[in-house]
Amino acid sequence: MMYHGYGYGGGNHWGLWVLVIVALVVFWAALAWIIVTLVRHRGTPPGSIPPAPGSGSSRPSSDALRILDERLARVTLRKMSTPAGGH
Repeated sequence: MMYHGYGYGGGNHWGLWVLVIVALVVFWAALAWIIVTLVRHRGTPPGSIPPAPGSGSSRPSSDALRILDERLARVTLRKMSTPAGGH
């Protein structure tokens, strides 16, 4: 039975399968990227970009800095009062 290049008798087209799989992965990745981008920028006005997390846009409160200063002072005092070879 002849298939004329269609179906099971068409030969080895593994390269086409690889191309289709890569195209599908690229398509779904692009779609996911678009959705994530739209969700992230949903509440911002057009033309404005929200600051990146951790970019220093918000300053720590003075209470947080005071607590860190106290902890640093305690550790420093503990290290100064411990003998050099002691535990």
